[in-house]
Amino acid sequence: MKVALLAPRIWNTIFLDQARAWVRQGHEVAVYTEDDRGDSGRRFTRLRDDGIEFWIIHGTRRHPLLALADRFAKPWLGRRFFTTLWAVIRFLQANRNADAVFAEGDSIGLYAAIARRFFTFRWMVTLHDTLYLPIALDYPGRPQGGWQARAKMWVLHSADWVRANSPVTRDALLEAGVAADKLRLVPLHIPGWMGMDAVADLTTWRCSCRESLFRHLGLATDARLLVTMSRLTPVKGLELAIEALAACGRSDTVLLICGGDRDVPGLGSYRCHLQALADRLGIGSQVRFAGEVPIEEVKKTLAAADLHLAPSLMDTFNYAVIEAALVQTPSLMSDKVGAGPWIAELGGGEILAGRDAGQWSARIATNLDSPPDLAGLSARCTSRFQVDTIAANLLSATASRN
Repeated sequence: MKVALLAPRIWNTIFLDQARAWVRQGHEVAVYTEDDRGDSGRRFTRLRDDGIEFWIIHGTRRHPLLALADRFAKPWLGRRFFTTLWAVIRFLQANRNADAVFAEGDSIGLYAAIARRFFTFRWMVTLHDTLYLPIALDYPGRPQGGWQARAKMWVLHSADWVRANSPVTRDALLEAGVAADKLRLVPLHIPGWMGMDAVADLTTWRCSCRESLFRHLGLATDARLLVTMSRLTPVKGLELAIEALAACGRSDTVLLICGGDRDVPGLGSYRCHLQALADRLGIGSQVRFAGEVPIEEVKKTLAAADLHLAPSLMDTFNYAVIEAALVQTPSLMSDKVGAGPWIAELGGGEILAGRDAGQWSARIATNLDSPPDLAGLSARCTSRFQVDTIAANLLSATASRN
């Protein structure tokens, strides 16, 4: 089978893992990408690596003959719309014998949708966020846009298939009006850097992580630690984590909020907003902010925790609950966490419907007082989200015709 993949900045992403898996399975793979490995915005740099044929244009340079049009359209369409469109069309024409084309995100999918008006190919777009999706979702700073919403929906309607990376994403797409027969439910996979192969003894390693982080935070050895691991944006619903901690009434418990601060329109610093809420509820000293956690430290931080909280208003997938399961830390999740149903099915956590702080505090207390037995969870999670299996499932999802 020949596969064409549209994935800007593919190096060090899950999409490269996916392409490599297809090659291992005997498929021919061509990738369009944008990267500084490319020589120009006009001509492709062709590179063959790991059995993948890369078609690369420079990450920022414009096509010299399209630069004027790019500059004129920049306020509405981004800094080099026409350069990218011309490159994507040329790539797809050159690979028009591909059995399936995959566009990783509706932004790059826009170019595929336009190209489809000129020649025929079968293609799938993956939705990675709900920005501008016309659904009943509101939070401070959520982008509102008429033409952006229409463009997003046009891309989704134009594709032969739309990959929903979780049941939450699928339900959002259905609510937005995407036809059910277009949808293909295929989760994301565990990337190589997230794996647990380097950890020989999980129990010993977890103890070491806990001792190190508690020492860094200055916590007593008998303290209890709750962790959130996400971008600091209102869609993550972190107010509920603070309210639930306050409702617990436990002075021995600390909430560590991980993630870099964001400035939210109409709200200002989200970190300051959360700290002010904690202060008003009388638990200011029990809420800590870790800032942006380096990728290599995420697992260690989650392993040190008694419980991971994911109270999101909307999460299309949420790798944090996957990573928590890999280190065998339980997650308490809202019913809007994309990967939540799979993690709950694996025995790695619990889903709570609604946003009642009292209900969340009760479940937090139960998890702290009677920790669940998570033996074997890491192996089960690794097996469920294995890249070769997911990559094969993704190709199988294109086998049925609409």
